[in-house]
Amino acid sequence: PIWRRHADVAQVQRRVALPYVLEEMRSGDSARRFWATFLVTELPYAEAIPSFVPRFHDADARVRGVARAAARALPDGARETLVTECARSLRDPKASRGVRLGILDALSDLREATSVPILVRSLGEEDSEVQMASRRALIAITKQDFALDQKRWLSWWGESSSRHRVEWLI
Repeated sequence: PIWRRHADVAQVQRRVALPYVLEEMRSGDSARRFWATFLVTELPYAEAIPSFVPRFHDADARVRGVARAAARALPDGARETLVTECARSLRDPKASRGVRLGILDALSDLREATSVPILVRSLGEEDSEVQMASRRALIAITKQDFALDQKRWLSWWGESSSRHRVEWLI
């Protein structure tokens, strides 16, 4: 049918536009970063993840918010890539406190269950503010609270990871 061909053409056009949009996400102008990141909500491709994860800790709060919206727009299959990219950024020894806190806050907001092991690992950070952000994210995602006790968190995760997050919340 003709509507199907029209949708296929639109999909190809979106894919062609993606590299240009991703380039604008690195702009020094916060308004350009905002609108480019906003546009990624309409271009929910896994290839965009490495470009919008840095927006989780952008200096502009509006850009941070729209980056979270872009993350929520990702298809389920890309969520694992998102969590992996966030974990990579958190493990980077050069990552500042601001970078770590931005990513932890985004993970908390996204409520992605697969981020639990990464958040538990972050409880072991030396920075108490990073520890508290990790704990807040774990509580938001799991509705459990084992304080900063990594062993208890990992034990709970071992028992609960095979269950759907909805079961944790009931």
